[in-house]
Amino acid sequence: MNTRIYTTSFLIFLSTQLAACNEPVNPLIGQWQEASPTPASTGHTIEFTPSTMRLNGQTVTVVYQMRDNKIRVSASKNAIIYEFDDADSIHYEDKNNGTINLIRVKP
Repeated sequence: MNTRIYTTSFLIFLSTQLAACNEPVNPLIGQWQEASPTPASTGHTIEFTPSTMRLNGQTVTVVYQMRDNKIRVSASKNAIIYEFDDADSIHYEDKNNGTINLIRVKP
C-alpha cells in the first residue's frame, strides 16, 4: 500500500516538473532602459520578473502573453505591447510620446 502512495506521489511530482519544462522562456525578463530619453522622461529603468513589472519604484503584478516577437504585458485594465527588434532592444507605442525604444541593461 505504501508503495502505491509513493508511486502516485512521484508521478504527480514528475508530471508537474515536466509541465514546467514546456513553458516558453519569457525574453522580456530582466531590466530595460530607454535608449534615448526624451525631455519629458528621465530614462527610467523597467524591470520585469516572471510575475511583476517595476517602474518608478512601483511594483505591479502582471500577466504576459507571448506571440511571435511581441509580448503583451497586462496589469489590471492596462496593457502595453512590447515588440522585439533584437534580443537586446524592444519598443512600444505610447499615446503621448510615440515610439519608445528600450535597451536591455546588462548585469
